Amino acid sequence: KPEGSNRTKARAMGMLPDSKDETEKLLRLLTPVIKMCCSLRSVEGLRACMESLGGVGYCENNEDSGALNIARLFRDANVNPIWEGTGSVLAEDLLRALKVGKKEAKQEFEEVFGKWVMRVVSRLETLGTQFEEMVGDVKARYEKLRILVGSRSEDELLWQGRVVVGHFEAIVCAMLLMSDAAVDADNIAYNVAERWVRTKVKLGVTDENIDWRKEVEMDRRIFLGDQD
Repeated sequence: KPEGSNRTKARAMGMLPDSKDETEKLLRLLTPVIKMCCSLRSVEGLRACMESLGGVGYCENNEDSGALNIARLFRDANVNPIWEGTGSVLAEDLLRALKVGKKEAKQEFEEVFGKWVMRVVSRLETLGTQFEEMVGDVKARYEKLRILVGSRSEDELLWQGRVVVGHFEAIVCAMLLMSDAAVDADNIAYNVAERWVRTKVKLGVTDENIDWRKEVEMDRRIFLGDQD
């Protein structure tokens, strides 16, 4: 478990690039991914929240200054996938940042994104075996993305732009969640990371041997926290 301030811990986990130039290049790649994915996931999350509250979630509820006006929040959140840039526009922006169509595209991808992923992965691998399986899954997903970017034409990648963004989202979120679990040394944070990798990073893999009772208990702990 890294010691020190949040910035020190982030650097210890390899999250922060070594130079300003590397940081700017990485942020240039990740900005369209962040804008697209946060916008879409907020809509999905609020829709699920509305469903869980039933009629209260669906109706315009202006009591208590609208604190539970999920309908308004849901409506307002839907502007973000348009206002921040539609998915297709942001996917194209990511491919532009990758210099797709130019001969240096593969090198740009590996030197900016690949270098960052492998640096974080190497830190996680030093922490013992607890992250071993998750790291292996992330490496496999990264390899699929590397092959996709390096072997497809510009036109095909533009057609698969949202697929490329999906790969980036799965990998980046896995890196962040695993690093958070490592820094906090927290069982709940670890399970959140494990769930993300199991459901979002693995492609077409389901585990029928999962103990549903343990999953339900972890659902409770994630939502309500540990209670005395």
